[in-house]
Amino acid sequence: MSNIKRKAVLNFYLKKVSYWEDQSFVHDNSEFDVSLVWNSIEEKECNTVLISKISKKINIKKEIRLSKYFDIKNANTDYPIIIWNNRIVDGTDRLAKAYINNDKYIKVIYASDKDMLYALM
Repeated sequence: MSNIKRKAVLNFYLKKVSYWEDQSFVHDNSEFDVSLVWNSIEEKECNTVLISKISKKINIKKEIRLSKYFDIKNANTDYPIIIWNNRIVDGTDRLAKAYINNDKYIKVIYASDKDMLYALM
């Protein structure tokens, strides 16, 4: 498979299957549908960010404790994590895996308040 075809398949997979359909994110007693968050941000730029920069705002070790070992081990770090208001909306396992593997960078999409409002349940 050519690199171009792989990228196309990966991009399709990322947009369509990168979340669990029944997954939600709760913050301050508000629940958000993660699939709607992905729909809301699909046109946003994905940034490659230093993990050390993220760890200044997010307690990664706490996030690792919240994740299951199996989920971390099998996390696909080709996909970005979603951050909103210094909280991980989606991608805790991917961030934990990158942190444990001593990766320096991870792909991040920053959700806006407007994106999250769209996903409010």
